[in-house]
Amino acid sequence: MSLPRVLRALLPFVVTAASFYAISHRVDWLDAFAHIHADALVVLLPALVGWAALSLWIDAVSLLRSGPGPARASFAAMARLKAATYPLGILHYALGAGALVVLLRRRAGLALADATGTVMLIAAFDLLALLLVAAGAGAWVASEGAGLRAGILLVALVGAPLGLWLLRTPARLGPLEALRGLGMLRAARDLPTPQLLQLLGLRLLFVVVFVALGGAALVSFGVRPALGTLVVGFAQVALVAALPIAVAGLGTSQAAFLYVFRSLAPADELLACSVALSAGMIAVRVGLGALFAREFSLPAVAAEGDAEA
Repeated sequence: MSLPRVLRALLPFVVTAASFYAISHRVDWLDAFAHIHADALVVLLPALVGWAALSLWIDAVSLLRSGPGPARASFAAMARLKAATYPLGILHYALGAGALVVLLRRRAGLALADATGTVMLIAAFDLLALLLVAAGAGAWVASEGAGLRAGILLVALVGAPLGLWLLRTPARLGPLEALRGLGMLRAARDLPTPQLLQLLGLRLLFVVVFVALGGAALVSFGVRPALGTLVVGFAQVALVAALPIAVAGLGTSQAAFLYVFRSLAPADELLACSVALSAGMIAVRVGLGALFAREFSLPAVAAEGDAEA
């Protein structure tokens, strides 16, 4: 492996370590861990189970609604495929996305371009949903950065429809025509508009479920933010955590959590909440991935093909 590849592979680990090191200069980790007790977990653990079930359901339905009608597709199959990729997605978003493309080709019979387009479309709608939720909720919260959030909302509301219109318009686009004709853009280009709106609704629901989990986590540690503050804050934390520069968003999400909710509780208590939440999410998704890891095995692929033949 070349040196640049090694450096790119190590970057997320370096960023996570550097973030935790920076946090340690502000917060005593022992004081933070002292806040993680049984009473907090009694609230947090059921919330994690509910979040895992609902988010997997939304992911599976999203795959069904965003694909071009694969030969072998069912809700159960899509749920298994998505769950199997969770651990790789924890290591790096691109690994999880690539693994899902591979499984969609093997299990659902999609062509490479169609599988890639399906994953890209859901990822794009995830980003759009986060921006809409963060900026939309921020319109009702008078706080620093409200003007910036309004600008983001305007860009999202104008830019996303404009991009979809350019992909779907029958008018010729000149030099952009070749780009629009790429197979990986087929889903965004050809899916019926009601189906696209359904997909956006599903991804908005996905964000809402995550925000609800965040609210449960804060409540479990005795922090009760206003609804607008909760929605805006967790949408911002999710945007930071989604950046593919740290391992599972660890370190960067804790730093964002401490900053966004700094006025609600002491730093050590917020750090305890953030660490418990991240650890719980990772544990649940690794468990789901281990449960369905068989999806990657060639014998499992052959067995499914034989059973459906």
